Amino acid sequence: MPSEASERFEALYAQLEEHARRLEQGNLPLEESLKLYEEGAALVDRLRAILEGRN
Repeated sequence: MPSEASERFEALYAQLEEHARRLEQGNLPLEESLKLYEEGAALVDRLRAILEGRN
């Protein structure tokens, strides 16, 4: 059975993948692109914390 941290990691990683997919399409307004980029950076920080055991 997956641990809570593992499940949380998977959910956050899926969000990050979705952000990246949308940004790679290249058809978003600048403000939305910036918002997705900033949210993606925050997701990376949260994922790193989980991997480092600081969740």
